Amino acid sequence: MSDAWVDPRATVHESVVLGAGCKVLGASVVGEGCILGDGVIIGHPAKSSVVATKSFEGGAGALLGAGACLRSGTIVYEGCQVGTGLQTGHYSVLREHSVVGDNCALGSQCVLEWRTTLGDNARFQNSVTTAEKSKIGNNVFIGPHVSMTGGRYMGSALIAGNKLTMEEYEAMEKDYLETPVLIHDDVRIGANAVLLAGSVLEQAAVIAAGAVVGGRVPATYVAIGNPARVMPAAPASSR
Repeated sequence: MSDAWVDPRATVHESVVLGAGCKVLGASVVGEGCILGDGVIIGHPAKSSVVATKSFEGGAGALLGAGACLRSGTIVYEGCQVGTGLQTGHYSVLREHSVVGDNCALGSQCVLEWRTTLGDNARFQNSVTTAEKSKIGNNVFIGPHVSMTGGRYMGSALIAGNKLTMEEYEAMEKDYLETPVLIHDDVRIGANAVLLAGSVLEQAAVIAAGAVVGGRVPATYVAIGNPARVMPAAPASSR
């Protein structure tokens, strides 16, 4: 275990491999056969827990299913529930209360913002960032450097500067706060695409590289360009 540290409240299967500097915090559960690289943190506390306990080791913990392979620098925040077989690249972050299905792979430097829900068999390339409260289905492929936004009006700095009240901000963003981005099963998203709050990608939709989407893409349709134009996919016989 080298200098890894396991909280006394945690449950770590005896087969788990912990790299140098790993931390398993709170009442985390780490399943059979997991391999955690150097500096991996399971159960990192959210800000509210840090403030309440005045410690970066005071969170409630996270659940990591069997067979995970998390490369160095990966951080899984408290309240996360991760299914079996997760693989990550280096320095990926799963923010608090996110839910990840089975057999998912996240490339290096991916960020699942808080309360993201991800189905089974997802494949994220490097540097994908979800929006908070995004809902993503099964068998979804997302290319590198894809980003999603949690709102349309970028109000947080104005709130911090007392230029906008929280009530005003919530009124502006009311259509997007609950589920800013919704991605159904079997969707494929190309590199550098942007999904603005209000995006709904129906089953088997395809988003072209670099597209900027801000609305509904029907099932099996293709979205291309900025702003995205939506069109039917070409029949297989004409490809």
